[in-house]
Amino acid sequence: MVALDKSVFHFGDVVTQVLSDMKSDVETKKMNVSLADSNAHFLVQGDRSRVVQILANLLSNAVKYSPAESSIEIDVNP
Repeated sequence: MVALDKSVFHFGDVVTQVLSDMKSDVETKKMNVSLADSNAHFLVQGDRSRVVQILANLLSNAVKYSPAESSIEIDVNP
């Protein structure tokens, strides 16, 4: 069983962290990644590190499987 470290955090902070962590990969492929209209500013309760891991995996796949010089838009809906 996996132990979860639950806390309350702003989801937008996690998105910003993941975008920052992935910056070099995005720049290497000359891609544009944007966050749609700032809907990510809400509180969630969960394991922040696991949420970071999930979002990083999703963005990594988007970067990996998208053509160079393309755009990725992140749209968050609570």
